[in-house]
Amino acid sequence: MIDINQQRKENSKQIVADSQYNQIFSPPTNRLTEMNLSGTKTDLKGEIHMEITAVNIKKSLREQGIDTKKVRIRVEMVGYGSTSIKVTLHDLTLETEKVRHEIQKRWGSIRYDEKVQGEILEGCNTYVFCDYDDDVIEQAIQEKYAQAEAIYQHLEQLDTYDGEQIFETESMRAVAFFKDKSISLMMKDRSSAIQYRRHTLNSIYDLAHALVFLETIGHFGKL
Repeated sequence: MIDINQQRKENSKQIVADSQYNQIFSPPTNRLTEMNLSGTKTDLKGEIHMEITAVNIKKSLREQGIDTKKVRIRVEMVGYGSTSIKVTLHDLTLETEKVRHEIQKRWGSIRYDEKVQGEILEGCNTYVFCDYDDDVIEQAIQEKYAQAEAIYQHLEQLDTYDGEQIFETESMRAVAFFKDKSISLMMKDRSSAIQYRRHTLNSIYDLAHALVFLETIGHFGKL
C-alpha cells in the first residue's frame, strides 16, 4: 500500500531539485542584453551598442583622425556599476583635452543630482581621465632645460613687471611676466575668441615645462 504522505514528500523534493537545476543550467529569461564576439551588445530591441573596451575606444579615436599608436587605455570597474577610462598619452603632440573630449562624447556618462547643482550621483557613471605619461614629459623637460635656463636668467636680469616675449607662432605670442610669475598666450588676431590658460613661472623647471608644450601643442590648455 502506497504511503500518501511519503509520496507527497518525494514529489516536493523533486520539485525543489528541478527548480534548482533550472536556475543553474537554464538560460536566464530576463537578460536585457546579449554579448557576441564582435565586442558589441544587442539589446531586446535589436539595437547594437559598442562595449566599453580599450580596443573599441581606440577604434573610435582613429575614426576621428587621432593616431593611437602611442595611446594607452585602461578600462576598470570602480564599483556600484561605474566604469573608469584612464588614458595615458606617450605622444606630446596629442592634446589631452581633445582626446578626452572625443572619448567623453562617445563613451562618457555622468549622472547628476537634479536637486543639488554639481552633485554627482553614485553608481552607473563612466568617468574619463586623460594625461601625459610622466616619464615622457620629464625627458622632454630635461631636453629643454638648458634653453629654459638661459631665458630665465635673462628674465631675472630684466626683473620687471613688463612682459617679455619668449615664444612665437603665426597665430600667437607667449609672453613671460617674471614678477607676476606667469606666462600668458596672446593671440595675434585680436578678434579671436580663443582663450588659453596661463602657465606658472616660479622656476627654470616651470619654464622648461612651458616650452615643451609651446613647441608641441602650442598652448597650455583652452579655457
